[in-house]
Amino acid sequence: MPGATFSWNSGYAYDNPNLIGEMESVSPNYASLSLNWSYLWKQNLIVHLACNNVLGRENIFGFNYASEMDANGQFQSLPEGQSAARFFFIGVFWTISKNKEANLLNNL
Repeated sequence: MPGATFSWNSGYAYDNPNLIGEMESVSPNYASLSLNWSYLWKQNLIVHLACNNVLGRENIFGFNYASEMDANGQFQSLPEGQSAARFFFIGVFWTISKNKEANLLNNL
């Protein structure tokens, strides 16, 4: 059984010490497309595959600023983003019982 999820969020507010005021800056919009697929291999064995952020979009949540100004009087910054462009998951769910036809599908 295939599945897909698209997540979108307007940017996050953050404080830029180079500008006057507080929380006056906004990060770019967040967007992520995730795909998954589950397969009932046997009555007691399910295989699940998933990939988050399939398109590899570089989402930025804000910026880390230097604690001291540079020669131009500005605080240098580095973007705060995701630790990885994509995340893959492969799972095998195996129901162990004396009855080889038993599974937990009715309890889900």
